[in-house]
Amino acid sequence: MLQKMNRLFSAKLLLPIATILILVGVIYEQISSNSLRKKFPAPGKVVDIGDHKMHIHCTGTGSPTVIFESGMDSYGSMSWNRVLSRVGMYTRACAYDRSGIMWSEPRLLNQEFSNRVIDELSSLLDASGESAPYLLVGHSLGGAYATLFANKYPSLVAGIILIDSSHPDLESNLDGHFSAEWVEDLEDNLLIWSEPILKNLGLLRITSKYTEHHEPEVDWSATEHKIIEGFRPKSFLALQSEVKALTDILHQLGLNKYIGDIPLIAIDAHLDISAISDSELKKIALSRESLESIFKEQTRMHQDKANWSSDAELLTFKNTRHYIQFQSPEKVDSVIQSMVAKYRMKTANRNSQ
Repeated sequence: MLQKMNRLFSAKLLLPIATILILVGVIYEQISSNSLRKKFPAPGKVVDIGDHKMHIHCTGTGSPTVIFESGMDSYGSMSWNRVLSRVGMYTRACAYDRSGIMWSEPRLLNQEFSNRVIDELSSLLDASGESAPYLLVGHSLGGAYATLFANKYPSLVAGIILIDSSHPDLESNLDGHFSAEWVEDLEDNLLIWSEPILKNLGLLRITSKYTEHHEPEVDWSATEHKIIEGFRPKSFLALQSEVKALTDILHQLGLNKYIGDIPLIAIDAHLDISAISDSELKKIALSRESLESIFKEQTRMHQDKANWSSDAELLTFKNTRHYIQFQSPEKVDSVIQSMVAKYRMKTANRNSQ
């Protein structure tokens, strides 16, 4: 009888204790988020595009307007911290955060993911008063969005630069190289099903402190590191949606990769396999043989991008990793500057006729 009463007493206590812990977690997350936004306000402006607000950071003057599109990560506009001010010295340049990333608010839509991204970018550019023509610079998956934007809005686009960007065959190239156990472990580590709950309870913010990881070429300053890690719990939820939509995004890219005569430069980051350490390979569960096969197929995919436009060029940057804009910002800037000059010369010749 006494044991039964103790169990009932414990059960009655459990619910209010759990409720209090949940409330504490929610309050902690809200306070942390508000404190972060006050301490690190958006470097650009947060613009209302109709049903939510998005962040865009612009600098410089001139035409064409360079629009930077980040890859599939939580860095958003900060992916371009080493390049934006350089480009702003000779033309207008803008980096922005996709919905839910960094300083941009999230948005839930039943619209196809890739179309949502490019339509939101169009709305953001209009709402923020930026002027076409646009020179789109896309890194990694951002290259897919840049290509899709150019295909849908060709009259607004002066050219596109694809920085080690995604190809429609990306997933098929990776298939079979990773073990089923490693993929399963990755999914477990990402805690995909529970992330929204963890985020709202403040637990994702706490656990992120123990899972910090950046690519070796991404050299954040101490302040940048605090900003990235502080916003990561929020950004990670948007990133999760993008990961789930990857197959569809690549499918849409395969259907809409040809952009006519819009100037295109594709940059291939070519890293010697011998420069990759055994510990790095272990982290991604790949053998050197598998990586060599992947790299060989990536070279083919980069070469294929030179067929997406009748005015296309392929550049290979040797001894560079995926985040070229961090490792060699001066090289990226040089390519952008050359395309800006090419556009201006073409415009001047057309106006003189």
